[in-house]
Amino acid sequence: MNIQEFNHQEREKELKERQEEIKVKLERTENMFQNKEKKWGELERIVVNYARKDVQLRNKLSEIKYICDDPSSKRRITTVVEENEQLKSQMDGMKSEIEELKTQFDYAKSNPT
Repeated sequence: MNIQEFNHQEREKELKERQEEIKVKLERTENMFQNKEKKWGELERIVVNYARKDVQLRNKLSEIKYICDDPSSKRRITTVVEENEQLKSQMDGMKSEIEELKTQFDYAKSNPT
């Protein structure tokens, strides 16, 4: 095995490891979000129950732009849409990074130097 083949194999190995690390981080993050979503849903249910009975709480939640399924929430859909767009942008950035690593990996795999 010459030095170029060895370097190519090392680069390929590094890219595979990096790709696997990203996949593991993504899976952990997704799992964390699912757990947080469950907890947040329960908390939101409790808050909504209290807010239905307490005008001050309902007003405070409106002031901080808290969104929930309660129709008394004064939060506008445009705000939620804007926040969703920001989150989508962040996701697109992460997807781009994954695609770039995949491209580098595929290139290194197909072009031993």
